Amino acid sequence: MLQKIREGTSGLSSKLFAVLIAAIFIFGFGGLGYKSYISNDVAVDVDGDKIYRSQVYHIARMMVLQSGQSEDILKKKDNIFYQRALNSLLYKKVINKISKMLNLAVSRDKVNESIVTSPAFIEDGKFSRQKYLEILKRSNHTDVSYRKDIEDNMISEQLYKGIAGSSFVTEKELELIVSSHEQKRDIIYALVDKNKFKAEANISPEKVKSYYDEHPEEFISPEKISLEYVTLSVKDLMGEVSVSEEEINASFVEYNKLHDDDNEKKVTDKEKTEYSIKEELKAELLYEKAEQLWSERSEELANLTYDNPGSLDIASSIGLTLSTTEMFTREGGSTNISSKDNIIDAAFSEHLLVERNNSELINLDNDTVIVFRVKNHAKERAADLFEVDGKITAILTKEHASDSARDFAMKIKDSYQSGKDLEALEEEFSLSFKKKEGLSKHADDLDPILVKAGFSLNRDESRSPIGVAQLSNGNYVVVFLDKVVDGNINTLSEEKLKAYRSGIEYARGNMEYQLLVDAMKSKIKIKVT
Repeated sequence: MLQKIREGTSGLSSKLFAVLIAAIFIFGFGGLGYKSYISNDVAVDVDGDKIYRSQVYHIARMMVLQSGQSEDILKKKDNIFYQRALNSLLYKKVINKISKMLNLAVSRDKVNESIVTSPAFIEDGKFSRQKYLEILKRSNHTDVSYRKDIEDNMISEQLYKGIAGSSFVTEKELELIVSSHEQKRDIIYALVDKNKFKAEANISPEKVKSYYDEHPEEFISPEKISLEYVTLSVKDLMGEVSVSEEEINASFVEYNKLHDDDNEKKVTDKEKTEYSIKEELKAELLYEKAEQLWSERSEELANLTYDNPGSLDIASSIGLTLSTTEMFTREGGSTNISSKDNIIDAAFSEHLLVERNNSELINLDNDTVIVFRVKNHAKERAADLFEVDGKITAILTKEHASDSARDFAMKIKDSYQSGKDLEALEEEFSLSFKKKEGLSKHADDLDPILVKAGFSLNRDESRSPIGVAQLSNGNYVVVFLDKVVDGNINTLSEEKLKAYRSGIEYARGNMEYQLLVDAMKSKIKIKVT
């Protein structure tokens, strides 16, 4: 098997290496030769091979940028991107260690071949060393560190292909799997609607009080704040600026000079009148003036609110009006302001929440700034009973209805098991039975829980088995197994059989690979710092 593992990468395509190379450039892939990773701040020690925190943050930052989210998310404790990046680096280190334990290796010639045939370094139809070195420099790699990353990943690919790629399935196994997977069933079922039991619920004040006392953690009112704020935008200042005819004409002359040699622009402008062009130039001049005024007012606003940290009233001196947000928690609110992470973080900081200072100027978008302060602060507290009695009544009513529906379904089951047939059950419990023929395991026209319940019943030739299940909407269902037809391998096309075989081999191969990784991983010392 080791020989097969060592030969695992001999057939790797250039396309795979193109992807591999791109990944190394984007994420660095954790190579210790990566120049920006020089740091003594160790995140994890993998049997003496260290993963530095700067490595993790570098990859996490790339993940955040690719997701389109703000880098501010990395400031949050236990953010998911940092954990994903750490897991990725740790898994790679472990796989690399296992590969070394198995004495897997890649020749220098194969590493060279992967580099010189990579499309990333091809210029004029052949490998360009100059382009290679330029790309490495831009990605902060050295030739040595990059080759090391390529080698590590080729060895890891050897390990995976050697184990996962050696799995196979016998014809008998395939026949049994097809028999089960392609099986069809006929079921008979009746729904028990929980809502019809709500009316009979009798929720007394004593029950409400008892639930309130027994579940205090459910009725905690979280810490909340509201903000008062002022915003200043370029749009708000457009009415305070103007441009003269002389300025518009001068801009028009400059416009014509600029486009004298632009034939394409001339053709486009023939379709426009002089008036329309001047109107566009006027709008641009107005925006430029408003933007300049916005820059000056923003600086003035920053100075005023800094010099008067305990109030925003001073902002009225430059024509700004105070507004107030809704109350919101540390999870944020529903408005454009209370839902922004940077505003939430600043608002709940000691500087604003405890010391009650004004915030710094924060950009809402490219041409709008905001300054705010905490107006109201409600600390976390236990909600009073009168505030939640309606909620508790609804909870207890729902529980009663669900319990009653379950008990009703179980009575049907007990009655059937005592010897009554479906006709008698229909009359006794006012049921409406439905039949589904040829039900497959992947049917999408019934609730998945009903499908699962139908396939969980064991065959019984003497009498239809019965089962009870709660559906995803909370209602209950009583289901009977009426007929079973096993899948037949002889009825499947060659294409579908091939898909079955490859799917089984792939799943089995991945399982065997993971079992090997888990077994070998126990021999590696991993220390999280």
